[in-house]
Amino acid sequence: MAMTSLPGTNDINQLERIVNVLGVKGNADLNFVGNEHAHKYIKSLPHSLGIPFASIYPNANPLAINLLKKMLVFDPAKRIHATKVLQHPYMASFYDPLFYPIADDPIDLGFDDDVKEDTIRKMMWEEMLFYNREGEIASRA
Repeated sequence: MAMTSLPGTNDINQLERIVNVLGVKGNADLNFVGNEHAHKYIKSLPHSLGIPFASIYPNANPLAINLLKKMLVFDPAKRIHATKVLQHPYMASFYDPLFYPIADDPIDLGFDDDVKEDTIRKMMWEEMLFYNREGEIASRA
């Protein structure tokens, strides 16, 4: 079974795909689901253990599968934190804590939390163009 993402045709289909892969227990605490309709719908689904990532990605490095299990958890509060992801053995060849130290304090991005998504996207695009002038030239062509 080859799968690289979980694209849904609509909100319900997307939710079904996620639950199908990650699984959901009948007595699962779903207080983190803010949408009342989604909350009720998920509660109505039958108990599911999900699909083991190793069967979805049979040729993947076992350490990658282990990291996926920790990152792709339905309840966001139970997911592995970014710091732990960087310290995971699978990331050892990609991350050097001496060269990229972990921040001691939260990072202030310099704008308020109420900035709209479109504004953030535009700001990110402008930042990328600042560091990649070739991209700016290509986008004008």
